[in-house]
Amino acid sequence: MIAVSLDTVNPAEAERIGRKGLARVLANFEYLVKTAGPQRIVVHTVDYGQDRRPLATYLRHCGIRRHVVQPLQVKDDYRQRYPEWGEAPTQPDAPKPCAYLVRPRMRYFNIDGVELPCCFIKDVARYESAEALRRDFAGGRVPRACAGCREVGGAAQ
Repeated sequence: MIAVSLDTVNPAEAERIGRKGLARVLANFEYLVKTAGPQRIVVHTVDYGQDRRPLATYLRHCGIRRHVVQPLQVKDDYRQRYPEWGEAPTQPDAPKPCAYLVRPRMRYFNIDGVELPCCFIKDVARYESAEALRRDFAGGRVPRACAGCREVGGAAQ
């Protein structure tokens, strides 16, 4: 299975939420569908209140049957694009790494091919490596790339 994060097919909306290069993303997505087959692809969409009907129509046209809609993550790098979503959650006094760092389950890549430990890191300027994230947690600090993430400290160890 290959999972792809796609929130909108509207170029202006993609630009507004910081998803640069939508035409490139869609061209790559369509190539992936053609090459791998739609039955091997899952699309993940963040629900931030956008009209998802055009995206649903596009996915049906591409033959995609697996579409997962997730709530918006309220961590700092999301809040840069979605400030209307209120306060970030309070971080625990003794932060612990999430399950993505403890037991990696999948591999995640951004559009530029940077491998990330989870799908929640959007600002790669705040990300050094998974090992650096683990070091910060071991030192009792929430890494900048994880600030505000609801997965911090709440995952089963």
